[in-house]
Amino acid sequence: MDKKIVNIEILINRIMQRPQMYIGNNVSLDNLHLYILGFLMNDILNNKKNTLEYKFYTEFNNWVKNYIENNENIILDCGCVNYVFYIKKIYLDENTQVEKFFELCKKFFLEISKTKI
Repeated sequence: MDKKIVNIEILINRIMQRPQMYIGNNVSLDNLHLYILGFLMNDILNNKKNTLEYKFYTEFNNWVKNYIENNENIILDCGCVNYVFYIKKIYLDENTQVEKFFELCKKFFLEISKTKI
């Protein structure tokens, strides 16, 4: 039986396994971002601050920026705070962007799991 999607990490893992089922045939980082943003809005609008979703919403953008700067030897000094922009700036191929997003999510969740939410 299918596990219930109870948090953002499980949702992203499910999307990674079957992206077309969740976001349709046009699998892109932009479409993925919009789908995930919709999922996150429930907690954000209800002011739930002690959740993995809130941590993802408030920290993932900056975490991606720092990760890319440290690992790609580049400074992303653009005043932007959106992981989609950072990933697209470095990885030009749409498939690579989506793959990189999933890779970064895994690393982010692993790091977050080591700290108390």
